[in-house]
Amino acid sequence: MINIQEGVKLHVIPTKTFKTLSIQLMFKTTLKKETITERALLSYLLETNSLNYPTQTDFRKRLSELYGAEYYTDVSRIGNAHILSINMDIVNDSYLDQTGLFEDVIDFLYQTLYHPHVFDHAFHGPTFDREVTNLKDEYASRIDDKEDYAAMKLMDLFFESGKHSMPILGVEEELQKLNPKRLYDSYKDMLLHDELDIIILGDIETDRVKTAFEPWTFGPRSKSNASIFQKIKRSKVMKRFEESQDIHQTKLAIGFRLPVYFKEEDFAAGLIFDGLIGGYTHSKLFTRVREKEGLAYAISSDLDSFRGLMLVTAGIDDDKSQKVEDMIVEELKTLQEGHFSESDLQLTKALIKNEFMQTLDHPDSIIASLYSDILINGPVWSIDDWVETIDAVTKQDVQRLAKTCTQEAVFLLRGEKSS
Repeated sequence: MINIQEGVKLHVIPTKTFKTLSIQLMFKTTLKKETITERALLSYLLETNSLNYPTQTDFRKRLSELYGAEYYTDVSRIGNAHILSINMDIVNDSYLDQTGLFEDVIDFLYQTLYHPHVFDHAFHGPTFDREVTNLKDEYASRIDDKEDYAAMKLMDLFFESGKHSMPILGVEEELQKLNPKRLYDSYKDMLLHDELDIIILGDIETDRVKTAFEPWTFGPRSKSNASIFQKIKRSKVMKRFEESQDIHQTKLAIGFRLPVYFKEEDFAAGLIFDGLIGGYTHSKLFTRVREKEGLAYAISSDLDSFRGLMLVTAGIDDDKSQKVEDMIVEELKTLQEGHFSESDLQLTKALIKNEFMQTLDHPDSIIASLYSDILINGPVWSIDDWVETIDAVTKQDVQRLAKTCTQEAVFLLRGEKSS
């Protein structure tokens, strides 16, 4: 890791595994409800054109000239961090007849970031209007995906509105408040004040990377002292909400508080607990609710180790909703009482370790793992560290952790056509 400037760090991950180079610029700020929608729109605008390449055709033509470089943007929420990432995947020019592709790509990134499609201190109006329309279309598709919709509504219940309940792409009500000038002001603030991690993965020398970024001018930005983890207090009441729509399949979403945080004391036990209850096909929920009882078309659990919650979702017939919910709670109790076999424990460990090994086959997964370590300012675990940590978890550890899991919220999207 190289400190370029206060709040700006360069990370080069050397590997000969891939014939490509992956470049990611991660702009991070503290999550605020007021900026979620505008940053989502920013990510759309930055992906489509720039001042030097003002049309989508110009923009894509330049990427084609860079040997088919892939360019994409993203926004994410990791605990209390709000990240806008600029990403490029390119051919390593050591495999080409010419050199200098990496430097050309870094220049393209500079032109895109520091010379966006802006006139009179405002984003280009037609581009702005088009991307607003595209984001509205994304909102509509989110409502059409009933599983995502149920999870979104569950988060609204779980966090009682606010920055953690709002979808990461924002909401239409906030989108309507934006205009090209306000969005450009927000963009300038991001460039000047966000913490920035530049991550390069591939077979390239660190000195070459440093030299390529020397023309960039970075001002210092202060580091946030806010905890990356959103630690949830146990609720005194269990929240519940129901909604009906003209759909065939009812969607059940249950939010559990599970005090497990990335690489903290019970992290490995939390991964195993999630795997045992609903993460895999041998899990309690899958084998009983779906396979044995035939009460769910699909059922699974998912752990969020930056916000201390576990989400269980199921697609069911409407008249089975209470029975399925009761069965989910029953299966939680069986884990709390230690009713799971040593073979299931070992199988879960093996699957978790295998998933980690598979991440090493994908550049984006390797970078995501490193960035999580950057966010918590923690140690980078080797493969042996991961294996040792998972293998050290005992049945008693999982049972003890299971006892801390509490049901906090339930959202039921009833299907009026459900039989």
